[in-house]
Amino acid sequence: MQPDQSENRRRIWVTFAFVIAGTIIAQLAVVGVILLNGYSLEDLGKGVPSLELTAGVLAAVIGVSQLFSYLVPGIVSAKTLYPGRWLQELNLDKAPNFLKLLMGIAAFVFTLSFTGVLAAMNAAVELPDWASSIEGDIAGVLDTLITSSSWPTFVMVLFIIGVLPALGEEIIFRGLIQPAVIRSTGSSHFGIWVTALMFGLVHMQFAGLLPRVFLGAVLGFLAYYSQRLWIPIIAHCLFNGLQAVAVRLSWMDVEQAADATQEVETWQVLATMVVAAAALLFFLPKLVPVEGLPGAEPPDNEKDELLDHLEP
Repeated sequence: MQPDQSENRRRIWVTFAFVIAGTIIAQLAVVGVILLNGYSLEDLGKGVPSLELTAGVLAAVIGVSQLFSYLVPGIVSAKTLYPGRWLQELNLDKAPNFLKLLMGIAAFVFTLSFTGVLAAMNAAVELPDWASSIEGDIAGVLDTLITSSSWPTFVMVLFIIGVLPALGEEIIFRGLIQPAVIRSTGSSHFGIWVTALMFGLVHMQFAGLLPRVFLGAVLGFLAYYSQRLWIPIIAHCLFNGLQAVAVRLSWMDVEQAADATQEVETWQVLATMVVAAAALLFFLPKLVPVEGLPGAEPPDNEKDELLDHLEP
């Protein structure tokens, strides 16, 4: 039985409430980390990018921010809404089989080529000064974290910018919000794209908004078709982690990692659209679990069994 509309609304608002509370706690934790490392409140007023923090301190700052902004609020929201069955509600109680996991990752990888096209479209939009400054600050932070850290610190950085965001953001967006929007509207496509738009906006990186919305939608389709949140979590984790490794090895500029961009030629636009569409159409139906999608009609043989049970 599908949850009623009041339960869907409660799920969304409870999640938002805990995310807002977690964000406030995260900001306080960030201030605490910086003060403990010898800086003053006056220094904080200049902004984190101007403090020239070491890679280790920056890793701690981003770690507590990710932990309290997304992962903790996501778990607390799920446990508050569904005590005793929160793992089932998040679709974390069952791991996907290895073949379907590979197919999910393949679908994600093949659609990444389209992000360059969207990034080129995004670059055509002139950003206001305040938005451009955000992009510069993020690129500077990533440069310090990835290229200036020692290799042992970089391993910790991989966990902080790869694993923590993948877990927290997927639990919030694809685990909690997306299913509630889908159930409320009765449209899987609408729910996936609305959630992807939220996902893109919360990053506050407007030079890479279109690529992030698209990537959020692909992760949303993976979560919906597989009904296993582990597939988008692992895909998200690999995307973040491999970008960091590429920057570390100088295979990618830090600016490209910051706004999810890459240069593309005009002739590539049609080809990448075809690749992205073909990958999704081919792989997504193969991810559907044995129990099917939410709201889908059961197979004919299962219908017959259900009718037999209902007959007097």
